Amino acid sequence: NDGAEGVRAVAAAGGVVVAESAESAVIFGMPKEAIDTGVVNAVLPISEQMATISEFANRGAGALKK
Repeated sequence: NDGAEGVRAVAAAGGVVVAESAESAVIFGMPKEAIDTGVVNAVLPISEQMATISEFANRGAGALKK
């Protein structure tokens, strides 16, 4: 559950958390632990993450899909 601890720390510091979805994860355990914390801002397949992170960097948190 170290992923869960990490995302809580990122969220507490005001950061944004993107987790990999079950559909693309080879092993879904770590992303699932993060998602289960309730602090993940977006759950996306790996193929969509870079575009979403880039859009967030340009437009802010409103660019994130839940």
